[in-house]
Amino acid sequence: MGIKTTILGISMAVAMSVPVANAYEPQLPNQLVDPSVEQEPFEVAQDRGMSLDEAVNLVRSRVGGKVIRSETVSRNGKRTHKVRVLTKDGRMKTYHVDASTGRMR
Repeated sequence: MGIKTTILGISMAVAMSVPVANAYEPQLPNQLVDPSVEQEPFEVAQDRGMSLDEAVNLVRSRVGGKVIRSETVSRNGKRTHKVRVLTKDGRMKTYHVDASTGRMR
């Protein structure tokens, strides 16, 4: 193994072991849902919409993996929660949850 490969491997191991701010430990559901299929909206109280924590829990329950980052963004008066997940196969995916309807894409 070359020196670059060794350094890269050590760097990746260290980076993966450091806790990330705003990261949530996954609690994997018994069944995972195919994230490529648009899901039915999560039940959301019409008066307040869905909180960021509720969106994170929704994504975690449907796709599993480790939530790395989450934030709420607003465009044209419409709030969307963005949830970035490190999947079990090591890929990074971002899911968008409509804050008013709970629809995940």
